[in-house]
Amino acid sequence: NIQTSFNITTNIDDLNEPYEEYINVVGIVTSNNVGFQDLDKTGTIVDVDPDPTIIIDNPTVVEGNTLVFTISLLNANDEPMQNYQSIDLDLITNNISANSPEDYTAINATTVIPAFTEFIIVQVSTIDDDLNEETETMELQVTVTSSNVSNSSPVIQGIGTIKDNDI
Repeated sequence: NIQTSFNITTNIDDLNEPYEEYINVVGIVTSNNVGFQDLDKTGTIVDVDPDPTIIIDNPTVVEGNTLVFTISLLNANDEPMQNYQSIDLDLITNNISANSPEDYTAINATTVIPAFTEFIIVQVSTIDDDLNEETETMELQVTVTSSNVSNSSPVIQGIGTIKDNDI
């Protein structure tokens, strides 16, 4: 034989990675009757995962409990996925029928979905008051400030529902 070939199996994962990654293959001649050969080669692995889509759930709690919003990364099949880089987000709460600070504690902050993470949790405290009132809602608005996501809009909203516990 004057040549040989072999396969290196790659793994299918749920991780959005750089489009191309490289693998260095180092060959070593173990026979004494062969001249010097350049056996060091580079293989290319092409990532098939698209940029993730970001979604927010819509939690409901009884007043006095914490609204727990889950901000998740999904692939094109709406399955959880990860990103190889962190994703930067701006968070802000907005009044709908609930008002801050009477009904919940407002948020105006920046955060990240860390690299190699499928989701993060954002907590919004609600106020346990003595008022008999209707069920109220507020919005958690997330603005994506990174470019490695596939949402058609950089702004995503989640609606928090606060049920009254007063008679």
